[in-house]
Amino acid sequence: MSSLVNVHEQNITDTSLSSSGDQKPLVLKERSCFRVVLVVIPCLLLIWGVSLLPTVFYANKLPVPTDPPSPNISNQTQPLYPCSHPLILNQKTHLCEPPCPWVMLTKAEKFALLVVENFSIAVNLMGFVIILSTWMRIKKLRCFPHIIPLYIQGLSSAIAVLIAVANGIGEEKAFCSNKFLAESSKNPTKFCTAQGVLIHYFSVALALWFVVYSINLLKMIYSDSLVNLQGNCYRVQHIVYSLICWLLPFIPVGIVLGSESPPYIVVNMQFCFPESTDTGYFTTTFITELALGVGVTCLFFVVYKLFMLRNISTVAGEQAKSRKKKMDKLVQRLVFLMFAYAAIVTLTYIPICLLQQHTALLEHHINRYFRCLMFYPPEKCHKKYEKYTFSGAFVASSLSTAFFALTTVCFLAFNKQSRKLWTFWWFRIQRCCCEQS
Repeated sequence: MSSLVNVHEQNITDTSLSSSGDQKPLVLKERSCFRVVLVVIPCLLLIWGVSLLPTVFYANKLPVPTDPPSPNISNQTQPLYPCSHPLILNQKTHLCEPPCPWVMLTKAEKFALLVVENFSIAVNLMGFVIILSTWMRIKKLRCFPHIIPLYIQGLSSAIAVLIAVANGIGEEKAFCSNKFLAESSKNPTKFCTAQGVLIHYFSVALALWFVVYSINLLKMIYSDSLVNLQGNCYRVQHIVYSLICWLLPFIPVGIVLGSESPPYIVVNMQFCFPESTDTGYFTTTFITELALGVGVTCLFFVVYKLFMLRNISTVAGEQAKSRKKKMDKLVQRLVFLMFAYAAIVTLTYIPICLLQQHTALLEHHINRYFRCLMFYPPEKCHKKYEKYTFSGAFVASSLSTAFFALTTVCFLAFNKQSRKLWTFWWFRIQRCCCEQS
C-alpha cells in the first residue's frame, strides 16, 4: 500500500500544479456537472450500497412461523429412551438434551469449514511474517502513515491466531463449560469470553485504522504542499491517531461486557461473538460498515484526483507517456484496494448478518427437531433447520483472512525496494539449501 504514496510522491515532484507563460494551466477544474452526476454520484451510491449491504439482511429479520407442532409429537406422552442421537440424557432433569459440542453443520460441512479455516489462517500468518520482515528492513515504511497497513495486517493476524488457538485447544475445552449445550450457552467459558473480547477489540481497531489510512492518503494526494509529501513522519498525528484507534474500541467492548446477558457466545464451535443480536450488530458489524463506507469513499476521491491528473504535465514526449503510465497503474492499484477491502468485509460480516436475520426462525426449527428426537428416532425427524445454517457462506467467509494477507503482500510487491529485498532473501534461501544438500 505504501508504494502507492511513494509513486505519487515521485510524480508530484516532477509535475507542478501551477503554470506560467504559454503552458496550459495545471490547476484542475470541474469539467462539467454532467461528469459529476454521471460518475461521482453513482459510484458513491454503489460504495455505500455495498458497505451497508449487511444491514439489508439484518433489518429484514424473518418472523417465526405460527404453525402448531406436529400432532404425532403432541399426542406422544412417553419419551424415547435411550436418547436419540445426538441427544444425551440429563440426570438432573431426566430429559434428553443436546450436548455442548453439537453444531448445526453436517460432518462434511464441518470438515470443509475446518480445512478452509486452517488453510486461511496459515496463509494469513505466513503473509504477516513476510510483511513484518519487509517493514522492519525498509525504514521509509515505518513512517506514518505508511506504517498503518502493518497495523491493519497485524490486527487481522491476531484474530487468526485467536481462532487457531481455539482449534488447537479443542472445541470442548475451549467453549464447553458444561456437558449440555443450553448450560454452556448461559455460562460461557473464560476462554470464550477472553477470545470474544479480543476479537471484538481487534475488529473495531482494524476498522478505525483503515479509516485513518484512507483519510491520510486523501489528505496527501490533495495537498499542494510538497513538504507534506516528502519524508514527514507526522509524529504528532501518529500519536493522536494511535490514541483514537487503540482506545475507542474499548467503548463497544465495554457495552457488551456490561450487558445483563452472557456477553459472548460461541458460533459453530469456532469463535465467540456478542450474544445479543442487536448489541452484537451495532457494536461490531455496523461500525465496520461505516468504516468501509468512509474509507472507500476517501479512496474513490483519491482515484478521481489521480485520474484527472494523469494527462496533465509540463513535459512532453516519452517522459509524459511514462508519467501517464505510472499514474494509470497507481489508479488501478487503488481501485483494486477498494474492491479488495470491500470483498474482505463482505466475506466476513454478511454470513453473520444472514444468521442474525434468520436467528428466530433457525431457533424455532432446531427446537422442533430436538422435541421430535425426544419421542422418535432420528430418521423420522426432519432437519429443516439445515436450510438456514448457510454453511457455504461461512466456508467462503473463512477465506477472508487469507485474502487480507495476500492483498497486503500484493501492494508491497508494487514497491521496488520490497521486490529487491524479497529477491535477496530468495537467493539467500537457495544458497543455504544448496550448501546443506
